[in-house]
Amino acid sequence: MNLLQFICKVENSVLVIAETAEEALQKMSVERFNLVVCDYHLPRMNGLEFFRRIALEGYASIKVLTSVEVTPELIDLAFEIGIHECLRKPLTFSCLESIFSLIETRSKDSRNTVQAVIDPVK
Repeated sequence: MNLLQFICKVENSVLVIAETAEEALQKMSVERFNLVVCDYHLPRMNGLEFFRRIALEGYASIKVLTSVEVTPELIDLAFEIGIHECLRKPLTFSCLESIFSLIETRSKDSRNTVQAVIDPVK
């Protein structure tokens, strides 16, 4: 069980995982997500392009971009398109815990909150 799966279990949240942006878009067309965590390096469509697409539809309330290399330029681009956080991989417990705290402050009922993770299998 990875760290995000563990935190979702502790927070009593449902975790949905997609390996590509296209798979995530399909899942998002039928279910609403409170949090989307997406890696920058995806096949065919990078994480910024993915978040630009979902910004038009309002598919997620909290958007988090992850990458091994988080540069000031990437952070600037991410914030311009409405991404809430840019986190360096590997993710730590404390950075994920702060994201879940943000969800709790935005939602009166954080139980069964649905989270999505888009990260290609390496």
